[in-house]
Formats: sequence, structure tokens, C-alpha cells
Amino acid sequence: MGSKIAKEVPKAADREVGELHLDEVILIEDRDKKYIRSGGCSSGCGACCESIILHLADGSYSEDYIYWLGLHGVTIYKEVEDGHTFYNAHIPIRCNELQEDKTCGVHGTDRKPDMCKKYPLHPMDISMVDNVCTYEFRKIEQGEDILAVLEEINERVSK
Repeated sequence: MGSKIAKEVPKAADREVGELHLDEVILIEDRDKKYIRSGGCSSGCGACCESIILHLADGSYSEDYIYWLGLHGVTIYKEVEDGHTFYNAHIPIRCNELQEDKTCGVHGTDRKPDMCKKYPLHPMDISMVDNVCTYEFRKIEQGEDILAVLEEINERVSK
């Protein structure tokens, strides 16, 4: 899969749109797609820390291979978008720093991995926990005004 690069919304756009501050949202670019990520972690959730989600390279996997992975507790999710096939491996391995109350034991310290600080970077990152995750991704269509999208997100959040 193409690399995912997280970028903050440019500082030139650092102004309020209703209650939403543009420096609180993240613009994600992946291949030729752009997304705006909004939301945040909910106290006591920890859903993304209950397992590892790996993005697998494009390609086809045999039913036998997927079955074999399933026997080892790994679930493969297949998604097709714009003619491209993507696979995610969902491996139920809990993070050692996830506390009993579902908080992060290294949150706010320099021991917290950058990957965790930036997570999630793509809609597929939360596809297996989207029933509990409070992050949202909004795909930006070609030629669409990013400020208009931010106002749309703000309206929905303000309700």
C-alpha cells in the first residue's frame, strides 16, 4: 500500500470555524486521496490497543492461507476501493501498556510510541473498531473546499 503521511492543516488556515479549531484536525494524504480526521480518544475505550491491525500489501491471498491465519487467531479483512484490493490483518494481541481501566500506561510520557500518538492515520485503521471509536474520517473529493468540509464537520459535532 502507498505510504500514509499525516500533515497538520496549514497554519495559514489556523482560525476558528464555529467551535472547531482547524489546528485540532489532521489532513491525511494517502496516494491520490485526502481525508480529514476529526474526533479523539474516549476515556476508558482502549479498543485500538486490544489488537494489532496490520495493513498487508496489495495481492491476493488464497482461501487456504486466510483459513490458516484464522486458525492462529488472525482475521483478514478485505476491502476493495476504486478497483484496488486492500487487506488488513487483525491480530488479537493486547498492548502491554493498556491498563485495566483501558487507559494507556505511557500516555503523556516520552515512552509512548509516535505511532500511537498519530493513530489512526487512515479509515482502515479503525474499520474493525468503528462501532466504538470516536474518530471519524471524511474523504475530500477532488476539487472540494476543505474549509467547507470543516464547517460540515463542525455542524455535525455541535448538534
